[in-house]
Amino acid sequence: MKQFFSILIALATLVAFLLLGRQISAAIGWAVPGAVVGMLLLVASLVVLGHVPKGLALVADKALPHLALLFIPPVLAISQVNALTMSHWVWVVLWLLMSWLVSLFVVAKLLNRGKP
Repeated sequence: MKQFFSILIALATLVAFLLLGRQISAAIGWAVPGAVVGMLLLVASLVVLGHVPKGLALVADKALPHLALLFIPPVLAISQVNALTMSHWVWVVLWLLMSWLVSLFVVAKLLNRGKP
């Protein structure tokens, strides 16, 4: 039962950071999605905390194998854009690849942090 509540708190924490990120992004008027702002706030708070809470680690371990599903919305969005944007498809693909590589690099650095 204790594990259930820690998972429930972790899910509520993730939703809270998502909503906070959306509010901040809307208030500032940035072109950065609220989910990204919320994720950055979550990472910053975990760095300040110094560790990942057990419930959050459990939720992340279960969600991580399904992370590839997050590539589906951008691909579908790109397929629905107008002809002007599709005339620059090379740039769109390059930016998608660059953002993926940067994300991969950051995650690798975070995972190898503290290892010799």
